[in-house]
Amino acid sequence: MVLRIWPALASWGAGLILFAVAAGAPPWAAVALCLWAVATFGWGVIALRAVRLPAPRTTLACALGAVAVGLVLVLAGTLGPVPFAALTVLHLLVAGCAAASLRRGPSAARHERPGRTVFALVAGALAVAALTTPALAFTEPGSSAVPHGEDPGGHRH
Repeated sequence: MVLRIWPALASWGAGLILFAVAAGAPPWAAVALCLWAVATFGWGVIALRAVRLPAPRTTLACALGAVAVGLVLVLAGTLGPVPFAALTVLHLLVAGCAAASLRRGPSAARHERPGRTVFALVAGALAVAALTTPALAFTEPGSSAVPHGEDPGGHRH
């Protein structure tokens, strides 16, 4: 179950970062980043609903390819280093789970204890939130966000 929960959560975190980066990117890059984000969200839904991690070889190749594309975007100045680092970790998590899924081979779905599944879900959500939140702050929308407790006029509440 962890091999499905954590990659799904990681792909949703990556999708959030990609949407935030797209909001401050030039139009040519924004379209590509939005498509990439939609693909990661969709893959996460499919991964969570599937019995096994879907298409592990393709998933592994796409996750590693996404890291390479992210590096190109950093060199082009479209993606900052903090969002790139978070995206890299999230995509490597997906790649690692895909590689582990390949190693295990085809197997019948095992019944997980509910407590173990909930723990895996909470731990994965905390890890993804810890990576995603700082990365979002280092995107264009995050840098221009109004600090908590202030209104747009700069007054504190």
